[in-house]
Amino acid sequence: ILALRRLSDALADGDRVYAVIHGTGVASDGRASSLMSPQAAGQQLAVEAAWLASGLDPSRVGLIEAHGTATPLGDRTELETLHAVFGGADSGPRAGLGSIKSMIGHAMPAAGAAGLIKTALALHHRTLPPTLHVEDPNEAVARTRFRLITQAEPWESDGPRLAGVNAFGFGGINAHVVLGQAPGTSVGAVDPVLVTDATTPSGDPVLLLAGADADELSTQLAALTDAPAWVRNGRHDIL
Repeated sequence: ILALRRLSDALADGDRVYAVIHGTGVASDGRASSLMSPQAAGQQLAVEAAWLASGLDPSRVGLIEAHGTATPLGDRTELETLHAVFGGADSGPRAGLGSIKSMIGHAMPAAGAAGLIKTALALHHRTLPPTLHVEDPNEAVARTRFRLITQAEPWESDGPRLAGVNAFGFGGINAHVVLGQAPGTSVGAVDPVLVTDATTPSGDPVLLLAGADADELSTQLAALTDAPAWVRNGRHDIL
């Protein structure tokens, strides 16, 4: 479920804002040879339209949630699009790249919504999320300014975090959304992330932390209102 509101209304009502939609773009490349044959030109139109609507610089992107069909033609075309819009490997800092499809399958129309939710949560938690099953990535990835994220890692940034979400559909319908971190969110700090489905060899839950100062991390842990009692009561180790 996605709840969309004007930012001013959400802030006025005290809503929790996971991310801000800065721009959207939709375009068609319907002149392809078949419903299943994407064309980079149409994809580029959608991505460029979204960033133009946002008024933001595409070079600031920190994460792309790819359409990621894992077909030879689909991946090659999408990587061509990313290269054309965001630049090559030597054009700026390497940004993250992944796709929710590696976790849940294609999911048809739901895939775009799932990717949007995933990216909003990535911005909210300031974490670059991993993608499964990319042991043998398309070689064209190396020519872009993106890198595949295979393990969760802190999303460090010198400025407000920005992300893009691709959804390229049947018959040449292409969509792209530009997302940014919620207002009032610290640029540099990274929140602790509670990993509830992982345990230590002794069976204790695992808390994944990102930070350098142990005292600061302990303060953050104590402030986690949704953390279990063993965390809030100080029964934890910081490694």
